[in-house]
Amino acid sequence: MPDDRLPEDFAEALRQFTDTLAAATDPEAAYDALCALTKATVGAKLFTVMTVDMAAMLACRTYTDDPENYPTSGTKPIELNDWFEIVHGQHRCFVANTLEEIDQVFPDAELIGSWAADR
Repeated sequence: MPDDRLPEDFAEALRQFTDTLAAATDPEAAYDALCALTKATVGAKLFTVMTVDMAAMLACRTYTDDPENYPTSGTKPIELNDWFEIVHGQHRCFVANTLEEIDQVFPDAELIGSWAADR
C-alpha cells in the first residue's frame, strides 16, 4: 500500500522507521527502530526479541526495551508449548492481551503481570 493511502500517523511512523533502520549501524539500533514502529502502530508495553538454539533447546533474549526487568543475559530452557507452536511451528507472532493468555505459556506470568501493571 503506498504511503499516501495510509493514515498519516502510521505513514509517519513507517517513514521514521525506514530512516532509522537505514541509519542503524548495529543490531541494537535496528531493533530500537522496530520497537518504536511497533509501539507507534500496534502498541506494546514490552518489546523483546528472542533467539533459540534448537540443538541445545535453549532460548536467549537478544533485545529488550526494558533491560532492568528483562535483561539480555543468560538463557532459559525452551518449553514445547502453545507459544512454541505459534512462533516456531507456524512462524507467527505471539500476542497476549491478557495475563491469563500469558499464564498459559510463560511460567513467570505473575512477574510479567506485576511489571505490566506499573506501565
